[in-house]
Amino acid sequence: IGHHEDNGYTTDGIPEAFPIQEMYDRDMGYWSKRELIDKINTGMTFIHHSGHSNVDYALRMSIGDITDANFNMVNGVDHNYCLIYTHGCICGAFDASDCIAEEMLKIQNFVVAGSFNSRYGWFNEGQTEGPSLHLHREFVNALYTLGIDRIGQTQVQSKIATAPWVEAPGQWEDGALRWCFYDNNIFGDAAMKIHTDNYTSIDESIGKTKLDIFPNPANDFIRLSVPVESGNLESVKIYDLSGKMVTNIHFSLAKISTFEVRIELNTLPNGTYILRAETQKAVFSNTLTIVR
Repeated sequence: IGHHEDNGYTTDGIPEAFPIQEMYDRDMGYWSKRELIDKINTGMTFIHHSGHSNVDYALRMSIGDITDANFNMVNGVDHNYCLIYTHGCICGAFDASDCIAEEMLKIQNFVVAGSFNSRYGWFNEGQTEGPSLHLHREFVNALYTLGIDRIGQTQVQSKIATAPWVEAPGQWEDGALRWCFYDNNIFGDAAMKIHTDNYTSIDESIGKTKLDIFPNPANDFIRLSVPVESGNLESVKIYDLSGKMVTNIHFSLAKISTFEVRIELNTLPNGTYILRAETQKAVFSNTLTIVR
């Protein structure tokens, strides 16, 4: 959380202004899985866990606790799904018959993605530094400071930034950090963007790929046109809503010198289709409806 220069490297993690709830044995003496489940159901969207785990155990929960009923409010409607980053051992052992991380993602509610260990997570006893913690610090630094918010890329950046330390002295066991590099894995869609409130701009391209179809809805034929600057029309393909291609027309560039063509529809039944036109420089698409 916040700016840190501990243990010889600098990270800027979760902004201190963010709403953060902490559950530490140091402060609470002991917290139960029921207390955690109740908090998760109020909308805790990112859970950061440093503690013991096993194939069927994590965050003080057993695999039998991972049910839609227990996480009925974390359903994407009442509250958004959760992300988890844990230092715990073996909870992400995807080569086992069914580890607890897999169960968290398999049910309809609760977790959408996370970072889990397929073998050991590591700490350095009596220190605030450790192999799993080092990767974790670089993960949140990549996310909140560098703006690398696709979860797979965030994790890769955490390993890149930690790589110079892989043989650092003082690890609880020699080579532990190298071990963590291999067994720390992303579960879920690695291309998923994590929402951080750090918005980025995108280049607007509205209208640049729209295909003009007339008439639409259509009966027996249509005329379609593409922008002149996109080059001559090369092909037109029509797909039904199952994704099956039902029409495929190729044009001879020697014969096509205009950018408007007539397409016959006599062989197609009523319905909605996706029409895709390819030119020398671009691809255009639009929805086509046939009504007779």
